[in-house]
Amino acid sequence: MYHLKFSALFLGLFLILLAVDAAQPANKTDLCASLMPQDLTRLVRARFPHARIPKSSDWTKENVDYNVKSGGTGCLGIANGDFDGDKRQDVAFLLVSMEGKGGILLIAARHQQGSGWFIEELRNWDSPLLGSLYVETKRSGHYERSESLDAPASEPGELEKFDSKFTGIVSGSIESSGVAYFFDDKKWVHVWISD
Repeated sequence: MYHLKFSALFLGLFLILLAVDAAQPANKTDLCASLMPQDLTRLVRARFPHARIPKSSDWTKENVDYNVKSGGTGCLGIANGDFDGDKRQDVAFLLVSMEGKGGILLIAARHQQGSGWFIEELRNWDSPLLGSLYVETKRSGHYERSESLDAPASEPGELEKFDSKFTGIVSGSIESSGVAYFFDDKKWVHVWISD
């Protein structure tokens, strides 16, 4: 008799827990997953075996929601656009070490006809927190260096101003900095547009 009461109690608790779990929102979807082509994902995993591609859960719900409300994808770590003007979709993304060593890399992957993906490291952000950084596309146009920066442009590839014919990339710390990258013929250039 005792065994029957215990089994009934256990079954009741199990059914309650199952009902509570079913009532939880099923928003476990990674908003970043669909932004990376599968062949590029395989290439990145092979080339950077100790790093991982970002997931939307790397950012706070507030930052993801704000990004979506502003017309973004909800993934602050991957951006798509035609960066080199060849009418093929390219990808920029943040890459984080799974070992917790080193900074976070800003990578650009240009899709080249006949030869697949050409991967380039644009910057190593020294930030240990992926959730404090972002990457997004920037429209073609005129960009000038932020007036809040005192020293002249000094980094390799850094310019005071640039007129881009193609979509670019901007990356930096959320609500703090932004470095705009543009592919100019055969090389990447960048302009610090906010600090």
